[in-house]
Amino acid sequence: MSKELEHLIPIDFKNMVQVPDSHTWLDSPCINNSCSIDESVPLIDLEDPQALEKIKKACENWGVFQVTNHGIPMELLAQIEHQARRFFDLTREEKLLTLRSPDSLNGYGIIHVSPNFNTLMWMEGFTLSGSPLELARRVWPKDYTPFW
Repeated sequence: MSKELEHLIPIDFKNMVQVPDSHTWLDSPCINNSCSIDESVPLIDLEDPQALEKIKKACENWGVFQVTNHGIPMELLAQIEHQARRFFDLTREEKLLTLRSPDSLNGYGIIHVSPNFNTLMWMEGFTLSGSPLELARRVWPKDYTPFW
């Protein structure tokens, strides 16, 4: 793999013996018990007049939130979850077939916001804008139709 693409590839945590310094979050709000284990990911109702402010607060404090009343059919969400699990269950080598190039938004790699932080995130991403068909063909050349 070329050196110019290494910054796009998530770390292979399945084969790690210990977490590298590059992925250790010492400034996490939960270090030194400064957050409660009883807290849960914020649940935001998009029909709530305060939804925007709640999203802002959730992003600042959690970096994640769950929404209700979004209008997306549950069947579509189930299909999306199935395809995401199908992709992320692949081996690292198979996922690398869709590696995002440095000048693209589409494909597999570290999530786009990673460069905004001093510490790397413990996650990988697969970003799509437009049709996933070409990326699906790379991973499942004979069986990409269900992905589509």
